[in-house]
Amino acid sequence: MLSFLEDLAGAVYDVIRMLIMMVTTMFGGAMLVFIPVVLFVYSLSFF
Repeated sequence: MLSFLEDLAGAVYDVIRMLIMMVTTMFGGAMLVFIPVVLFVYSLSFF
């Protein structure tokens, strides 16, 4: 019974870790796209 709970906890942990990796990857990609756009708009409004 205890080993079943440990396996379940391990599976849940793996899923959560995978979700966190996906979110951070998406966020990182969004930041890579977001920063140049902000700089471009800022330079347009500056001139």
